Amino acid sequence: MKKTILTLTVMTLLAGIIFAGYRSSNQKGKAAQANMLMVEQDLNLPKKEGNTVAQKPVNDEEWLTFKNESELKIRDHEVRINELKIKVKTQEELFDAPARKKI
Repeated sequence: MKKTILTLTVMTLLAGIIFAGYRSSNQKGKAAQANMLMVEQDLNLPKKEGNTVAQKPVNDEEWLTFKNESELKIRDHEVRINELKIKVKTQEELFDAPARKKI
């Protein structure tokens, strides 16, 4: 009795899901037309000011200061990376000694 009720319930739910998801070709066509209209409207909108603002030209002094600051940052990062590499190597040696004794 319980199995038949459960089976009927499951079949009813599946049928409901299938029919609820069904859309006729007419409905699909209307949805596609609506999407096309929205896309065309988006293309016709004027561009935002943020996209059309021209970049101001950079003079030589600004460029040199930017370049020097960038090179300093790069050097600092390279030094930090080398320090971390050395630290990892020293820690490997500390952890390898007990592991060697166990082996």
